Amino acid sequence: MIHSVSGRGVLRSALVVMLSGVSLLRADRDLPPLPTAEAVMGNAPDPRPHEPLTIDAAVDRAGAVSPELATARLEVDRLMARLFGIQLNYYPEFQVQLQAPRIFDYDAREEGLDQPKFQYRTTEPGVEASVKQRLPTNTELSASYDHDISRAGLLSDRLSLVFSQEFVRKDPLWLQESLAEKQIWLKKCAQASVGREFDYRVKSTFYSVLEAELIAASAERRFEQDRKFAAESEEKFRSGVIAEYSLLDYQRDLKVSESRLVARKASLDRARSEFASLLQIPYGDPLRLVEPGEPVVDRRLCDPRRMVESGMRHELRISQIRYNMFANAENADYIRNSLLPSVRLEARGDAYRTVGDGVFNSSQPVEGRDLSAALLVTIPLFGSTFEKWNNLRLEEIDRSINENQIDALFRQEVRDVRNTLISLAEIQARYAIARDIEQLAAREFEISRLRFELGSVGSFDMIRTKNEYFNALDELTNLRYALLRRLAEIERDYPLDPPDAGVASLR
Repeated sequence: MIHSVSGRGVLRSALVVMLSGVSLLRADRDLPPLPTAEAVMGNAPDPRPHEPLTIDAAVDRAGAVSPELATARLEVDRLMARLFGIQLNYYPEFQVQLQAPRIFDYDAREEGLDQPKFQYRTTEPGVEASVKQRLPTNTELSASYDHDISRAGLLSDRLSLVFSQEFVRKDPLWLQESLAEKQIWLKKCAQASVGREFDYRVKSTFYSVLEAELIAASAERRFEQDRKFAAESEEKFRSGVIAEYSLLDYQRDLKVSESRLVARKASLDRARSEFASLLQIPYGDPLRLVEPGEPVVDRRLCDPRRMVESGMRHELRISQIRYNMFANAENADYIRNSLLPSVRLEARGDAYRTVGDGVFNSSQPVEGRDLSAALLVTIPLFGSTFEKWNNLRLEEIDRSINENQIDALFRQEVRDVRNTLISLAEIQARYAIARDIEQLAAREFEISRLRFELGSVGSFDMIRTKNEYFNALDELTNLRYALLRRLAEIERDYPLDPPDAGVASLR
């Protein structure tokens, strides 16, 4: 079907396309520039020789350049700045205001006399200075001074002083400051969690690179061995020592070994890329990693009671609930306090003088003072009181919910610690058994190779013993680094250092 388009429609479509192009160009112009391909791929490794890198040095080096850790530190700084902003409410506030023109009207009539009313207006400019001070003791002070610049106005000087002291109710800023301090505590717990997770990623990747190097080296040895067996079997087949099906077994096993070698080298390259990304170094940089010693299980680190206590202190979900419980208690305390009558002492003093030259037919200035002091008692009733009682009930319900969640998380923590220790014991036992299996498989492989050279072993047995040896070697390597990773996980989830150092404990 053919649709006809009017000239106005064509013009509208052209304008839409043109505006879209302009908007895209403007959006692209507002975006930050993209990094170059060389910077992304890192194809220029540092040619200088590197010292062997230990796991602790790798963690320090990656942490120094990590944007995640930098962001976590900045988030804490931001909350500290917010806390300082709340504390600024206790700082004195000075203000100077200039008014021009400033209009004052004054009406006066003398009592008891049938005299006309005096009326006077001045438009002289003036300046006013004031200071306000709020103290953490729920005390408020304010003072102001007003002066006519020309000294020809009606009210040439005015001074006002106000003092107010609340005796019963708490300062509203107290609640904000208290919650802000605990938000910093919570953010520091989150920052520590980010740091531990990042350290674990670096350690895990460090272990992955070393593990992948050993596995790739084992695959290369296996491939070279299989290529040697295939060549020898080719000669034996030509000599009539073995049948063709045996030759095919060795050739097929060689191809499987070649495919395995390709996969293992690719795994090694991926592990090295991940490690280079964490350290922010060029891809392909020839770093030499120091292989750690044999895994040693620290009994203090793996103590069940300590692990449960550490998990309850460091688990971020539990820290969030602990903060919620603290906030519930603080809010409830503040609401209960606000239900009490307000008892406030207020004292006020005002002083002024007038200039009567030609205004009131008097040559002497007229001075005035106004002093007052009172004890103000305010009792909240009805609507606001009902609302506060309802908010208090909500805070108590929320606290009960948080207490139930803490109890459930404690039981989960005990279960997780138990499962972690069971898994650790399993890996330890399998690692010890894998050592024995590797030694037995190595001896059997050595005997099979001697029998192969003598032609007294078949292809099936030769390939089986060879694969069992290299599989046992790979299994031993995998279990060794699995044990190292599990110990690193325990350090991450159940650290030895207390997180509350230098921070006020929660109530």
